[in-house]
Amino acid sequence: MKLAIKSSKIFSGPSIYAQMPIVLFSLSESVTSEEQGATGKILDVLESMLPTLRYHSESCDVMTEYKQNGAKGMRANCHLFEHLCMVLQGEMGTEKFCVRSQAEKYLQDNDAVVSFGSYGDPDVCLHAAQLAIELIAVAGSDQFTQSPGTAERQNVETQLKEFRNFVRTRKLKRQDYAFIKAAQMNGIPVRKLVGRLLVLGHGRYQRRINGGRTDLVNVVSSDIAENKDYTRRVLSAIGLKVPPYQVVSAGKEAVNAAKLIGYPVVVKPNNAGNGKGVTIGVYDREEIREAYKSAREFDRSVLIEQFLEGSEYLLLVIKGKFHSALKCLPVHVVGDGLHTIDQLIMQFNSRVDSDINYPSTRNELSFDKQTDDLLLIQGYDRLSVPAKDVIVYLHRNANPSAGGMAYDVTKNVHPDNCLIAERAARAIGLEFCSVDMFTADIASPIWESGGAINGISSRLGDMLHLWAGADKTGHMQQAIMSMMLKYDRSIKIPIVAITGIGKTGFAAKVLAEILTKANWKVGLAVEGSVYSVGNIVVLKDFSAPEATRAILFDPDVDIAVLELKPRDVFLNGLDNSSIDHTVIVSPAESGVDKVTPSIEELDALRVVAYTTTGTVYAFENDGFSIPIQFGNTSPLPKVRRIRTDTYVPYPVSQAAMSSPTSKFWSTLVNIGLKSNAPKEDKQATVHEDFVLFGGLNADQVKSLRSKLFSLTAVADKEDKLRAVLAAYAIAVEIGIEPTLSYRVLSEFNFD
Repeated sequence: MKLAIKSSKIFSGPSIYAQMPIVLFSLSESVTSEEQGATGKILDVLESMLPTLRYHSESCDVMTEYKQNGAKGMRANCHLFEHLCMVLQGEMGTEKFCVRSQAEKYLQDNDAVVSFGSYGDPDVCLHAAQLAIELIAVAGSDQFTQSPGTAERQNVETQLKEFRNFVRTRKLKRQDYAFIKAAQMNGIPVRKLVGRLLVLGHGRYQRRINGGRTDLVNVVSSDIAENKDYTRRVLSAIGLKVPPYQVVSAGKEAVNAAKLIGYPVVVKPNNAGNGKGVTIGVYDREEIREAYKSAREFDRSVLIEQFLEGSEYLLLVIKGKFHSALKCLPVHVVGDGLHTIDQLIMQFNSRVDSDINYPSTRNELSFDKQTDDLLLIQGYDRLSVPAKDVIVYLHRNANPSAGGMAYDVTKNVHPDNCLIAERAARAIGLEFCSVDMFTADIASPIWESGGAINGISSRLGDMLHLWAGADKTGHMQQAIMSMMLKYDRSIKIPIVAITGIGKTGFAAKVLAEILTKANWKVGLAVEGSVYSVGNIVVLKDFSAPEATRAILFDPDVDIAVLELKPRDVFLNGLDNSSIDHTVIVSPAESGVDKVTPSIEELDALRVVAYTTTGTVYAFENDGFSIPIQFGNTSPLPKVRRIRTDTYVPYPVSQAAMSSPTSKFWSTLVNIGLKSNAPKEDKQATVHEDFVLFGGLNADQVKSLRSKLFSLTAVADKEDKLRAVLAAYAIAVEIGIEPTLSYRVLSEFNFD
């Protein structure tokens, strides 16, 4: 059996297919009658290549049917392709979900839909898809199934290894996911821009993080912190104690320095982080030479420093004040009297963090030559069974970034050590940092316990990563996230969507004019153009997701107004951002010639409605008929209906629901924001929330209508009046003074 990818399309956010980012594939198939009967065997072969595929197969009815009775058409083969892609993308570390059940309504038999996650990489998904095609072809070949020889197996292993290497270059690090998790815990939107560059918030309030370093870090201070020699010189100059050390640039100098300082010593590169190239506990000339070579791989300058007795502690300083502390221990396992050291390591690595949406923030344990040597010193090997509660160390380096383990000891830190950490941070010029101390007892001042400051890190990602397991309350994440807020407000800007089949572009421009007069810096996207604070940025065709990203990344704007054409949303989906407020603009009624939305447009409006977290404004007589789908959003947005006449709103009741005149209630049901079932009716948040004329009084509407109708060049006067009412309603919702909004409308050029 041979599958081929005819086309692929990336949806970066909610779409008619799923609420999460996906890639839509169109496949072609070439299969013989003999191969058709052997599809169950193909799945067996694939499961032998990728054992985790078995879990996906057993949890899916379609895959179970595939294995037991063979494929039944192209649909089943596409589903097999989807599961293979999910398993391969598992190398990214985040959970991927099967979304076929959500998308089934819209898929052709030869379509496949694969999610890549909010912080995944669509390029990895595309590479996984191509590899899945090749693996299916290999698994179905006679040569492989009849005589799976070494050459064929090695070729598959080579392909998988190359794919994993590619994933390794594209995936985010644990420190990055710690930032993402902390931001989301505090309601801050975050997205991956490129590589490890993360953007927190939107517009003029956004913050950027790259490789664990934020844009708030002073560049000079950060450079000092990364250079161990510079850091120690600065700290020594103000009287803070650091370990005796020498900087060397040759093997002979390293030997002489170690002899002068006195064995044992620590050898480390001068300018490298995360424990790279560090050798701890060097006792003779030969070890010095080897340790020097290891450190030299990371920097031309190498530090030879005195080995300090005691434990390593990391003291977190935020806004110049001590916040938290961790005790760091070398990576280890604890015996239970039953399992070998090898088995204990496997048990540790198999544990899953409670939140499956993020990779584990723990480093995986592994063996290397240093591990075997250290086990031998302790009297063990990999097959030894340690006694219950006995700690067996696997590495000497306690740095958590190099695999060490961290435990919260904030309550044990002596006040003098807190002051020392704060003073060290000020000396380097950092408002936030992690001060690395070595001491026998953190509960005593380091000048009494013989301790010293070993270094300082300005990388917030490292701190979030390290505290992820120790800080159960989230206080540390909250402190770091609040520190990153440059302004006394959220770093998320309001996002307003104008959608529907009415005068959406006109409504968006009217709203932008009101906001501009109220001194907002508006990012405006209308069909054909993107405006940044009144200046045209793009004059070309673009999709809804592209327009949204262009505005949200713009450092000048503090509110986004997006015209979302239903057809555009149907074809391209939305950007992966929640919408605060939505206005659904529909045409005015005009008898038998009334314009109604198509099925595709209604489906697109459903996508926009379910992405809205705040208020949805719509006109009472819009005629929508989108099927209700519960479970797609939580909580449901508030719904407000704009009336365009003055009759008294009738009460909404069970009897009224079946009434043909109850257009308000039927519309709520139809657009998927309300259910006509009594149980859901009790849970609904809105019953009869009407806004007459969008909040304008009758005289104001009369004046605006008179102005609109006096302009002979204005077409579709009633439709434009609706757009004006919608713009006014949402402006007031955002918080614009009603009198200002009306004054802008009264002066607006409606031509």
